[in-house]
Amino acid sequence: LIAHLAGPYRAPQNDMGVYAESKLVEIMEEKAIQPGSLPTDPPQRRYFQIYGDSAYGVSPTMLSPYQAVGELTQQQKDWNLAMGKVRISVEHGFGQVCQQWPFILCSWKHKIWGTRCGTFYRVAVLLTNAKSCLRPNQTAMRYTCYPPEIELYFHN
Repeated sequence: LIAHLAGPYRAPQNDMGVYAESKLVEIMEEKAIQPGSLPTDPPQRRYFQIYGDSAYGVSPTMLSPYQAVGELTQQQKDWNLAMGKVRISVEHGFGQVCQQWPFILCSWKHKIWGTRCGTFYRVAVLLTNAKSCLRPNQTAMRYTCYPPEIELYFHN
């Protein structure tokens, strides 16, 4: 499921600009607290964590690839490789939205100030999430992280 969706943005922005404007870290620190954790717990026990681009840095809720001025250890290289595959799966989630709702990609039908492109995309994400609740997608099955029943998804 796509759990956080920011935007739309008036002009193309780089990833760092979108990341900063989305307030994702602040939202994660407020909402992504693991049940039963204490404020004194280390970040990996207190928060659910997400993995992002190395440009985003590291925070209590954000992990990113190892980078070094010198040589990385084999363990760090292996971790970067494994996590890079997971990150690609996240990109597939956004691709599924456009694949299932091709109207989103019809830029010639969308006019600045004339159509509500951001609203269309948000509705497409909502419908994609609902569809995933009814029939889990490949990403959910691969990571055995199944979405809630559709009634629970729309209830909360």
